[in-house]
This record gives sequence, C-alpha cells and structure tokens, in this order.
Amino acid sequence: GMSINSTSEEGGKPLSGLTRHRVPFGGVFDDIRRRAPWFGSDFRDGLHPKILSASLFMFFATFASTVALGELARRSTNNMIGVTEFLLMQSLSGMAHALVAGQPLLILRPTGPITMFVLELYTLSNKFGVDFFEWLAWVGIMVAVYMVVIAAFDLCYYIKFLTRFLHDLYATFVCSIYISDGLSGVYDRFTKTEGSDTPAQDYSDSLFAMLLAAITIGVGLWFNSFGQRGLLTPGMRKLVVDYALPMAIALAIGVSYSTSLVTVDRIPLPDRLGPTFSESLIRYDPRPWTASLSPSKPWVPAAAALAAIPIVILFYIDQNISALLAQIPSIGLRKGGYYHFSFLLVAIFNIAGPVFGLPFVTASLPHSPQFARALSDVDHGRVVRVHENRIAPLLIYAGCGLALFVPSALKVIPEGVVDGILAFVGLAGLLQHNEMMERTVLLFTERRHFPKDALYTRVPVLKMHLYTVLQLACLGCCWGIKQSPAGLAVPVFIVLLIPFRGKVMARWFSEEELCALDSPDIPLSGEDTDAEISSPLLP
Repeated sequence: GMSINSTSEEGGKPLSGLTRHRVPFGGVFDDIRRRAPWFGSDFRDGLHPKILSASLFMFFATFASTVALGELARRSTNNMIGVTEFLLMQSLSGMAHALVAGQPLLILRPTGPITMFVLELYTLSNKFGVDFFEWLAWVGIMVAVYMVVIAAFDLCYYIKFLTRFLHDLYATFVCSIYISDGLSGVYDRFTKTEGSDTPAQDYSDSLFAMLLAAITIGVGLWFNSFGQRGLLTPGMRKLVVDYALPMAIALAIGVSYSTSLVTVDRIPLPDRLGPTFSESLIRYDPRPWTASLSPSKPWVPAAAALAAIPIVILFYIDQNISALLAQIPSIGLRKGGYYHFSFLLVAIFNIAGPVFGLPFVTASLPHSPQFARALSDVDHGRVVRVHENRIAPLLIYAGCGLALFVPSALKVIPEGVVDGILAFVGLAGLLQHNEMMERTVLLFTERRHFPKDALYTRVPVLKMHLYTVLQLACLGCCWGIKQSPAGLAVPVFIVLLIPFRGKVMARWFSEEELCALDSPDIPLSGEDTDAEISSPLLP
C-alpha cells in the first residue's frame, strides 16, 4: 500500500523522480516501484467528465499537427513515408505508453524536429545510395542503443540543471514554431498559383482558407478565455472553456461547407490502411512493412551510429523538458514525478517503429503540459486536483489510429483549419503560465500596472527588463540557428546556455535577483501551489 505521508512529501520536493541510483536501471525500477501502487487508481480516476474534454482537445491538437507533418514528409521524401506511418506510430507507441508508463500524461508523437531528421536521413540515403528503409531501421537501432544507456545510468537526472530561464525559453521557442508553421501555411497558399488560369481566382480559395484559420484561432481563443467573462453560469463557462478548440473547429467546418463558390482543400488522409510507398505508380503495390536488416553496405551500422547522435541529443532535451514541464509542482500532480522509465519506453518505440518504416517519437511540447492542465479542476485560479489517469491518453491515441480505419470521418477538416489548430496550440502554450511572456509584456507596460504578487516584480525594474531582453536575445539565437543549415542544433544551444545562465549571468545579477527572476516553480507551502490558472490554457 501507500502511506498518504509519502505522497505529500513527493509533491513538496521540487522535482520528484529526478534521482540517481548506484545500480544500472535503478531509476527505471524506482519509477515502476513508485507508480505500481497507483495503477488501479489510474483507471478509476479516468471516469470523470474532464477526461472527455481533455482527450478531445488533445486529439485535435496532436492529430492536426501529425497529419500536417506526415503530408510534408510524403511530399519531401517522394512518397517514401507519409501520413499513414506518422499516425500509426503516434497511435501504437502512445497507447503502449499510456498503459504502462510511469507518467501516462506525456504526449508522444512524431514532432516537427523529428520530421526534419527523417527528411535529412532521406537525403543522406540518396547521397550514399542506400535503401531508405534499411537506413532508417539502422538509425533507429542506434538511437535506441544510446537511449537505453541513458536510461540505464539515470542520465535524465541532469535535466534538473535546466532552470526556469531555460524552460520558459525552450517552451516559448517551440510554441513560436507552431505559430509560425500555422501562419506560414496560410501565407504559402497565396504564393503558389499553380493549376488555375488567373491568380485572382486562386486568391479566393486562399482567402477562404485564411478565413477558416482565423475562425479556428479567434473563436478558439475567445471560448478559451470564457472563464474571465460573466456570460452564462459558472458550470457552463467551464464547459465552454473545456471544449473551446473542438467547438471552434466544428464552427469552421460548418462555414467551410456554407458555399460552393470556392474550392476547399481538406485533410489528405490515405484511403486505405497500408504503407505510403507503392512499388508501382499505376496500381497500389505497397512495400513490405519490414525493412531488411542485413546491411547492403558494410559501413551502414557505423554510419547510423554517427547519424543517431544528434537525434539522441534532441530526444534527451525534448523528452525530458516535456516531462519536466508537465510535472513541475505548479501543475499540481499528486502521484509523483517520473522520467527514467518513459525514456526507456521511448527507446523501445524508436527501435520498433523505424524497423517497420515508421518515424521516431518523443514526448511533445507544448502538448504534454497542456494536457495536464486540461485535466485539472481549477477553482479561482487554483489547481484543486488533476485527474491523473491512463484512460484519457488511451482515447487520444486510439482516435489517431481510428482515423486510419475511418478516414472519411476526418476528411471533412479543411487544411485552413489545420493551420488554425497549429497556431492555436502555439498561442495557447504561450499564454499558459509562461513568465517569459508575462515579463515581455511588462517591457511595454506602465509600472503602476505591474502584477503585485509576482516574484519577478520585486527586483529593480531595469534588472528585470535586462533579464527579459537576455531571454529574448536567446530566443532570437534559437530562431537564427533554426533557419541556418545547422537547423537541428537548437537543443545543443540550449545545453550550452546552462553554463551561460550559471556563470555569466551570476556576474550581472545578484543572488537575490536571480532567486526572484529564475524562481524554480516550487509550491510556497505544502499543498498550496502558486499556479494562477483560470482555464486549462490561459494565465
């Protein structure tokens, strides 16, 4: 059994679960030992109305993004890998993770950077003249080997050296990518004028798609902030907030069918369940699911071991920062923090997937913290309770898999709405208890309107602004790196910022100032968290 005492202790520690052990896989076994007693309650706690609203929100948020990335991969890899593989991988790995992982609330999916890596691997396979699927499988095997070593030696422990300065920076960077992807999707429709006689005719379709994206974002955010309005009853307001994104999507789909004067491009879901790659162009002659593992060239495993290194660095940062931000004390979880076991599971998924020609997966930002917030009961800005359960994540991933079996149900979603969902997820993430954004707004705010209760307003104003400007400069560097040929090196830059934050900034700010500005997000007393959240997503 579990004593109540141990759980409240767990909640009080700044980051429970980030521990080192003397034996290999000590952290993994510790995760399993601590989570096992909660296994029954993980299903009982899944019988609550919040489960439905949180799963529906997260289904749309991840499904839209995964389909967009899968379609991008299909176009960029000449039909080698596409939406089927992306959704299948998200669905299968997600369901397995939801059932057994230490922290079932992490959202696993093939993320944007993973897609970029897959495209990079495709380019390399062409350059070396190696079969793409064989190459992908070998890189997957090497990625898994490195990740198992990391899990065995509890190396996830070191993620605790990332302070709030870097959490907020990385979360803001990831959210800004979603916003930029959504908006550039809208913009790109205006620049390509293929398949029509006059550009003017083209623009009507593009403008209509832009309208659908705007409805999704605008209505979604308006419903999302319903908690602060006086409309309806408190119970109904909560419902509107919980179902903000699905309702906005439903409205935009309705509008998309309201006229026949424009052509509406809808989600490109495959008609049949099978590999994207077909041997023949005329009839569907799919590739075998499994790749041959006997290397066609003797150096393939060694080259894969090298190619896997940057991918593992990305996974280390992405997986662990997602886990960290989904389990920081202000989220209000009661069942402890878990890192090592999820990392080991993701290692297993990243060998199982690529061997069948599926992409990699890792825990995703901003989805993981958003999901925990969406499962929270909030009262006057305080998290009363988070419904930590395994049923809600199972529903999300089952939905992603079902989309492949009944594509017609989801083919009604217009591509403009997909762009809107991407931007919505990014904007909602930025508005969600992100001190970096709060302080950025303060750069343009009169001093008498500063929040009184925030720790960061207790330091001299110029010092606070300097800290914010430094963070924004680092964000600019992240974007600079992202747009450069070394676009996938952003996680390495984040790691290099640890000594910058530790040594360099300690010279410019006093200990007290850093304490107030870079306050680790720790509850002030026992159960009393300082999270001021009036909706699952808005500050």
